[in-house]
Amino acid sequence: MTIVTNASWMVPVITGLVQVIKTAVATDITRWVPLIAVVLGAGLGALIIGTSVAGILAGVIVGLGAVGLFEFGKTTLAGK
Repeated sequence: MTIVTNASWMVPVITGLVQVIKTAVATDITRWVPLIAVVLGAGLGALIIGTSVAGILAGVIVGLGAVGLFEFGKTTLAGK
C-alpha cells in the first residue's frame, strides 16, 4: 500500500486513540494532545509504513493531520 492510502485510515485512528487517551487520563492533558498525536503517528508510521525516515516522517505528518481534523471538527461543528 502507498503512503497516501495508509494516511487515509491512520488519521481517524489516531484521532480516536487520542480521544481514548484523553478520557483515560484523569488530569487535563489538552495541552499535550498535539504531541501525543504526533508520537502516535510516528509510531503507527514506523509500524505500518516502515521504520525508514520516510515512514516515520509520514507518521508525524499524519499525526499533525489528525490534530487538524479534530480542531476543524471542534471549531465548525461544535462552534468553539
